Amino acid sequence: MGQTISKTLRIFTLVGFLALVFAGISSCNKDTTCKGDIFVVDSLSHPVVGASVHSYYSKVNSTNLTDAAGKVHIELNLPAILNIDVTPPVPPPATGPILHPASTILKFDIGATNSVTIKL
Repeated sequence: MGQTISKTLRIFTLVGFLALVFAGISSCNKDTTCKGDIFVVDSLSHPVVGASVHSYYSKVNSTNLTDAAGKVHIELNLPAILNIDVTPPVPPPATGPILHPASTILKFDIGATNSVTIKL
């Protein structure tokens, strides 16, 4: 009976060890990218195409143009809070409301996609 308990104990130890190994492997695959989506709309909530989105803080400084959905997507390797300055497209749209520059901030968290909508 002592051998049965010893054998059972070894099996439980092996199963526990394998569970820790698999848990460790799966935790290594967590997404650590910090993502942000910036949506630029006019006063009627229509997307603004071609607006200039300047995002910056001490280690990041980039300028991108909004796409057809009025969106800019940014990915960072570290968490941060970016200042966001948006200027209307040049030349301005021929129709629609008058657009004015706007500013905000966006927080980037590990493994998450945060978003902000800016009205010009």
